[in-house]
Amino acid sequence: MAEFLIYNKDHWSKSVKLTEEQVEKFKGCYKNGDVVEVREDGYWDKRGFNKEAFRVVKKVGLEVADAIHYIEPLEKITVSEVGEEDKVETLERRKYQITNVVTAESKIASVEDLTIITKTELSVSSIEAER
Repeated sequence: MAEFLIYNKDHWSKSVKLTEEQVEKFKGCYKNGDVVEVREDGYWDKRGFNKEAFRVVKKVGLEVADAIHYIEPLEKITVSEVGEEDKVETLERRKYQITNVVTAESKIASVEDLTIITKTELSVSSIEAER
């Protein structure tokens, strides 16, 4: 069974109007629901974690090898001309968010179903525009 360490609070910058420079600076911060780590069953039971900032979700029937991609960053790849390297820009620290458990009462929960959303460049741009 895979265990997800989920960031479980809003970054302080979400509640204030930011400059373009600040938006750029804080895009590397975790957002509420972001998958921070994926570990094997029992990992967080043994080590503990900051219960103010995180939740642990155990997904029944999902192996770590099948879930590790959920910690990928959201990147924008600009294809360059022939002979040049493609440009890779990180838009968000994590590409995936788990949305159905961040308000759960328990700090460690086992679930049958996860609601995982994939952030896109468009969704990130619209959030930044609101700031």
